[in-house]
Amino acid sequence: MKQMENGENCQNSRKAKNTIVAVLLLLAVMIITVLTVCKGNVANLPQVAKSMFNVNAGEIASGPNEEGQAIESISMETEGYAEDNGVPGSWHLDKSAEWTDIDKARITFDVNNIRKRKQGTYKDVLLVLDISGSMEGRKLEKVQNDSVELVEYLLSDSNNKVGLIVYNDGAETITNFTNNRAQLVNKINSMTASGCTNYNDPLKHVDAIMRNYTKQEDREVVTLFLTDGYPNVDTPNQVGTYQMLKSKYTYMPINGIQYEMGASMTQEIIDISDNQWVASMYTLNNVLFKAAGCLVTYDTFQIEDVINNEYFVVGTVEDIEVSMGTVRLIEENETQKIVWSLDNQDTGFDAQMIVNVTLKGEYKYVTGYYPTNKETKVTYKEKLTPEETQQTAETPILKMQPYTVTYESNTPEGGNVVGIPNAENYYPFESVTKAQVEPICEGWNFRGWEIVTENVTSINEDVFVMPTENVILRAIWGKQGITKSMRGRIATITLPKVGDTVYYSPSGTYTWDATYATSSSITKTVLSSQEGGSFRITEWKVLSVDEESGNVEIVPAEASISTRNVRFQGAQGYNNAVYLLNEACSKLYSDASKGITARSINEDDFIKAGKREKATDTEQENALVRFRRQYSVYNVLYGNQVGSSYTTYRYYPILYASEKNSVINGVKNTTGLGQNEQTKLIGRTESGGTSGYKQASSSLRPYQSWYISKDYPTTQGLLENDKAAVLLPNGEGTYYWMASRCILTFTQDCSYYVRYVHAGHMHAARLFGSYIESGSDTDSRGIFPVVSLNLDLLDETDAEGVYVVD
Repeated sequence: MKQMENGENCQNSRKAKNTIVAVLLLLAVMIITVLTVCKGNVANLPQVAKSMFNVNAGEIASGPNEEGQAIESISMETEGYAEDNGVPGSWHLDKSAEWTDIDKARITFDVNNIRKRKQGTYKDVLLVLDISGSMEGRKLEKVQNDSVELVEYLLSDSNNKVGLIVYNDGAETITNFTNNRAQLVNKINSMTASGCTNYNDPLKHVDAIMRNYTKQEDREVVTLFLTDGYPNVDTPNQVGTYQMLKSKYTYMPINGIQYEMGASMTQEIIDISDNQWVASMYTLNNVLFKAAGCLVTYDTFQIEDVINNEYFVVGTVEDIEVSMGTVRLIEENETQKIVWSLDNQDTGFDAQMIVNVTLKGEYKYVTGYYPTNKETKVTYKEKLTPEETQQTAETPILKMQPYTVTYESNTPEGGNVVGIPNAENYYPFESVTKAQVEPICEGWNFRGWEIVTENVTSINEDVFVMPTENVILRAIWGKQGITKSMRGRIATITLPKVGDTVYYSPSGTYTWDATYATSSSITKTVLSSQEGGSFRITEWKVLSVDEESGNVEIVPAEASISTRNVRFQGAQGYNNAVYLLNEACSKLYSDASKGITARSINEDDFIKAGKREKATDTEQENALVRFRRQYSVYNVLYGNQVGSSYTTYRYYPILYASEKNSVINGVKNTTGLGQNEQTKLIGRTESGGTSGYKQASSSLRPYQSWYISKDYPTTQGLLENDKAAVLLPNGEGTYYWMASRCILTFTQDCSYYVRYVHAGHMHAARLFGSYIESGSDTDSRGIFPVVSLNLDLLDETDAEGVYVVD
């Protein structure tokens, strides 16, 4: 009996186990089915897996805020701080955070304080400013603005005085020491840049002023010598002149300011100055005031921040970028702490620290709220004052959640659309491929999906990057048989010709993020082609007509409008110019509801424009192509690899490593991006570069690809057809960017350029050199879109050769 009972018990136990297993399997199938239905795409298994992971672990990362509130930024400040008329010496700190990738975030610290004037002494400052040709543009404008600010601050006390000397090939004393503020401001604002760089002459002018200067006990005198380039006139005589000045005027320090020349101080500036500062456009204001020595200095100004290592980690100190001061990454009690020291800085500085953190792997794709830090402490002390401390446990909190991509039918009037894809969920920064299943509407052709949501970054026509919001895609429809319809219509209207006028009024916006365009600015500016917007274009000219396909290309009837300018600088500009120009043109000048697309003009457009339709045997190629094969610069023909590697100067923009034919450390990239191609933006700290550049460990060998499209020394342009006037609407005064990169090699170094149209030919703007570590050149030019549309959208007007977009 007992044996039977035991057997029955075993059977029952097995049945129970089998039942449990079956139930668990059924539950698993139900979960997967529900999640799959919610996802709306059975084939999208990675998304289903991520959704399952969220169900299992979503509560883990809820964070300390039970209300589920994301906090973008927090702030700290001393009593009496205000942007305008704040208490001298008071300070303010903003700490903000944002996701930069699915598992990466950027924490930004912005600190600024109010200037506090030194008491007890008066100041005489002699400004010696470089106005050579390399200062042209934004560099000179920044020097003018910051110098005016320094002058106005100094001369707000009428006991102080300022003198002004400018120099290029030679030098000129603009004014002796004076407290006439209006006169100085007017002279500084009227400076223009040209010529070469002569260090010797301005130092002689310093001597001429100081010979008539009487030193007084209650007055300090200092010379600020600012330059953006190496001396190339009357050199090395400046060294002897400097030594003469020091022997005669021992009480006067000469403070050298190296402006936009890289992070390493050059020997040429060291040789003619007592103290040296490195300045970029971002730091120049702080440097001028510090070099003038008119402000109270902090003995200590230190920011300590504890990273929330429960969720985030900082890889190395290389993941931290500071605009000034020094930074350390230390570990205390298995927790990372960042120590940012701004000791010995003058009051009144503005500084920024960017910390790039990585979300721990177990939280990737886990919905929740993530506090980035645990504690922030600020310790500060002015000279002759006690040390003070402020701290807070408040922190930015980042929200991680998936967002929805929804497809709208945009049903044509009287139509019935079937086959609209289901909505799908994606996490921010995932690459989203638009649904490949085309909807159907009788009597209409499906033309594609328009992204309705603003400021969505497209990788290409079919793929975009998921933003931190829901995205709506709208179907675009065209009438069936449109090709036949267009050909029939062409018979009833005059076919547009190159140079004809088209009136088309786009209405778009694009946020221009200077973080990706320059090495010195992080501002975001909304560009607008809407009515009243500065990027508004309504009059266009026909560039090409393809009668077979019915496609028309139009370009602006007017170029070089200063309100349509954008700026590129340094490695950041080279890295992202092609992408930014194309994306800006697309967002500003497309109209997806009508199938109208837009992009930036590039070098290939000029090559097509130069094509000769009736070429002889000796003119089989258009003039532009033929010329670029013949043109030789520095003994290297266009398209050929340079003959030797650079081992001394080895800095290069990050994007260069992805370009076809690049050679870094002896390894040649045989595939990759062409000069007109770019699929994504490159951040300042991507791949280890602090401002979008890296250094080859052993050698750098750029390919040669620079040429100009004008036959010097003659002035004959190489576009010898009716498209020349269309692409150069302002004649020799036409200026605009082209979405094309190029490189120019020299004997010992090379430079990285972005193309632009200038003075009637295709030229290029140097943005970054292999010989520097930061900043480099900056240029501001207009954007020049190429808009493509179908002939069926054009209506003829009463005026000959004038059309409007229907």
